[in-house]
Amino acid sequence: MRKKADVIKMKRVAIIGAGAMGGGIARGMLATASVPSAIVISNPSQEKLSYFLDAGCCIYSSNIKAVSTDGVDLVFVCVKPWKVEEVLTEIAPSLKKGVTVGVVAAGVSGERIAACLPEEVNSYIVMPNTGLNIGQSMTILVDVRPSEESRRRISNVLWKLGQVMTLDESRLPAATAIASCGIAYLMRYARAAEQAGVQMGLRPAEARRLAAAALRAAGGLLDFPDAHPETEIDKVTTPGGLTIRGLNTLDEQGFSNAVIKALLASR
Repeated sequence: MRKKADVIKMKRVAIIGAGAMGGGIARGMLATASVPSAIVISNPSQEKLSYFLDAGCCIYSSNIKAVSTDGVDLVFVCVKPWKVEEVLTEIAPSLKKGVTVGVVAAGVSGERIAACLPEEVNSYIVMPNTGLNIGQSMTILVDVRPSEESRRRISNVLWKLGQVMTLDESRLPAATAIASCGIAYLMRYARAAEQAGVQMGLRPAEARRLAAAALRAAGGLLDFPDAHPETEIDKVTTPGGLTIRGLNTLDEQGFSNAVIKALLASR
């Protein structure tokens, strides 16, 4: 059994908001063998907290109590964009010196975040995608008021949820369009592939499983150093074969142009 003194000294992460992003961060941490009691979650709805209570996390309905918990040195603010400044202003007086804050909300500028927090608080914009639930997120990290120690602290947690890419704020919209919105577009492809599979005689679950396997394989191949999509396409495209017919059909239907336009519209 852990002694009380050890619990007080334990480094903790506070997560404000138990929705898709906040809950995903907590689930990702739990899945990577984090000590449950090192995760502190606040949310106004008790229903969303019940899973984390059962998992052994510390839960609160009060944001101030969450960030004031002994040992909290990292806070993720995972609320709707229009609530960010209200929540940051609420918790600012209760943040201990040296605490790191990561704001998980689209469209909230670093300037607005910094204006709500004390100067001694290091802060970042954090933009994960829904892959964090399975340890496969590509999380974009943007410096707001950084330090070497705080960047290491927040990165250590985010790498448990997948990969991390540090970018300047001006490039965040483009990265979010590809890494976050892109999941929805890939899901639309998977749905279309399932429909085609059913038309060709497969059961829906069979077609869905095959589409998922193809997406995983494509992503894994692109993770290799110096990998390029065209190189991988060439490997499966033989003269007079089936793949080239399909690729030509995609081009005829404007597939590449549609993807580019969708991503540009998502910035």
